[in-house]
Amino acid sequence: MTFKVMVTFVLLATHFPCAHAEGPKSEKDVGRDIVALYLGAAPLLAETETQEYINTLGHHIVGFLPDNQRARDWTFGVIETDSVNAFAAPGGYILITQGLLDLTETEDQLAFILAHEISHVVKEHHLSVIRKQSKLLSVVSRMQGKMTNQSDTFSELSGIYRDFATRGLDKKAEHEADLDGTVLATKAGYNSHASMELLYVLSRYHDDGNESELFFKTHPHPLTRVDLLIDLLPSAFEDYAVNSRPSSAFERLKF
Repeated sequence: MTFKVMVTFVLLATHFPCAHAEGPKSEKDVGRDIVALYLGAAPLLAETETQEYINTLGHHIVGFLPDNQRARDWTFGVIETDSVNAFAAPGGYILITQGLLDLTETEDQLAFILAHEISHVVKEHHLSVIRKQSKLLSVVSRMQGKMTNQSDTFSELSGIYRDFATRGLDKKAEHEADLDGTVLATKAGYNSHASMELLYVLSRYHDDGNESELFFKTHPHPLTRVDLLIDLLPSAFEDYAVNSRPSSAFERLKF
């Protein structure tokens, strides 16, 4: 499993130009292109134990999705950078940075991060943006009387993909993923308050002089996200506000 995951991400990072292939792109194709850009900026962490752990945890959480939402080739990875962030891409690709992994205090918080990113994929947040932008580019080209060639289209789509890293998704999508991710992680057996606990950790990290981190430019303020979760999370979830028993893999990772 781990070897396959490592090879998959390495191939994505080194074969980005193959995205010129003709025909409409599938969800998986789009995801590959986006992940290739991310891995071009920061490599995959070489520690196989960490990669194996993050994939095991991710697939455990995916198992609690409705049947019709699981049918993706889900792939999870940790990238080697101290910056604090996590990324999702269509087709089931999830990446978390070493910096964010180090910041987590409990496995429950880490589970929420993965569940949040899984929710972006399930709700097709990135695909929705791509479809809208692609349609707009097509309309503008027709208005200008231009026939866009394949190279131009690839360049324009690459710009859209890069925007996900530098601008992020809109606030509505982030709040939706917060709520859905909290529900999903709770179903998977994790603390229903872990999402808010993590957001408080991120708020402290922000106030410790890290407000210039890209993460805080592409996401709503952590405390704003907490407020919305308090408002929207059903009261029944209070019954599940207990940390799970951490796996030995998480303990080895942190200590």
